[in-house]
Amino acid sequence: MKPLAALLLFASAALAGDCKRDCTGIEWTLPFKAALEKAKKEKRLLLIKPIAFGTEKNGGW
Repeated sequence: MKPLAALLLFASAALAGDCKRDCTGIEWTLPFKAALEKAKKEKRLLLIKPIAFGTEKNGGW
């Protein structure tokens, strides 16, 4: 029961505005070489989204 109480407390604090959340979304960079250079320059992780059959241009299935 204690983990649930902690989760509810954290969620209520986030909704109350005590936690800052990143609402900027993802800025996609193509091609890969440009994305890699940008990640190195900004010292960020590089996210590689796999492409599967049935994936639409907007990223949905």
